[in-house]
Amino acid sequence: MSEIRVQQTNEKIGYPEGKIFWEPLKGWTSQLMKNLYKQGYRACKSGSAHILKDKQGTEVCKGYSWEGLLLEAALIMR
Repeated sequence: MSEIRVQQTNEKIGYPEGKIFWEPLKGWTSQLMKNLYKQGYRACKSGSAHILKDKQGTEVCKGYSWEGLLLEAALIMR
């Protein structure tokens, strides 16, 4: 994902916690995703889809790339 694309994506996210950023040695992430992981949420991959699941394993949202999942999670968790 290019910096320009990240900026375009972040413009769709209206709060700082949901903004996507690069974390060295880990890749693209957001503070929101880090916080969700601390609360027991998990992301998995099924075919070409990346899926975010809650503690009970219920699908919360889906993206067709990791960055797409970060965006979808940010949009529904605001």
